[in-house]
Amino acid sequence: MSAQKTSAKGLALVALLFGFMMINLADKVIVGLAGVPIMTDLQLTPKQFGLVGSSFFFSSRFPPLSPASLSTASIRNGPCL
Repeated sequence: MSAQKTSAKGLALVALLFGFMMINLADKVIVGLAGVPIMTDLQLTPKQFGLVGSSFFFSSRFPPLSPASLSTASIRNGPCL
């Protein structure tokens, strides 16, 4: 088994992706905690708030995948998903 050397760029990319995913998760948590005041201010029913929240959360799932699919490694070796 050969040892592979990790590059500083690779580690930086992993750290950035981890940071962006944590921001994404924190954003969802904040919207969930602020749900009742948002529903009160905008006069939304739980069904309407669920629809708005679902569409927001669904659309936020795709941006974290784009850097991984556009990297040069995935172009050379195929997608890593």
